[in-house]
Amino acid sequence: MLSSEGFVQAYNAQAAVDIDSYLIEENHISQQPNDKQKITPVLDS
Repeated sequence: MLSSEGFVQAYNAQAAVDIDSYLIEENHISQQPNDKQKITPVLDS
């Protein structure tokens, strides 16, 4: 990912969790710095 000091190895992680059982239903990891568009694939899964 791009940072103020150049490039940094980093990841964005998203998780969808069931409210009643607290089980992780879906997870998704990417190297894109902006994760606003990642909620739709997680919810679709």
